[in-house]
Amino acid sequence: MKDFMVYGSAHLLKLISKEKPDFSGKIKLRIDRLTEREAARYERKLNHWHEACGCELGAVFCILSLAGYCLFALVTLKIFNWSLIGNGLLVVFVSSLTGKISGITLAKYRFKKMVQALIKKLN
Repeated sequence: MKDFMVYGSAHLLKLISKEKPDFSGKIKLRIDRLTEREAARYERKLNHWHEACGCELGAVFCILSLAGYCLFALVTLKIFNWSLIGNGLLVVFVSSLTGKISGITLAKYRFKKMVQALIKKLN
């Protein structure tokens, strides 16, 4: 795996530019102006948000929508029918997909803001 080594603001800018660098490993900060502890903290957060797939938020949305739909079904319906199952699956699927997309979007936003804050700190 090829890591992306960051030595200064120019390398950080590449991470949020339209032509992003091609790497399969981790982001490694080698910036003299940061202490080892600061660099490790930034690396951990940057790598977490860079690699985010949205699964955590997707799972939360899935569980909440499943619980909510079950509660709705128990309270409002008096008899069982198969459309109840189909509608429930649709609600859970759409909710999970919404959570996944929201998780990815939020991670990209946080990643960009962290890179911008780090650039500002270095300049």
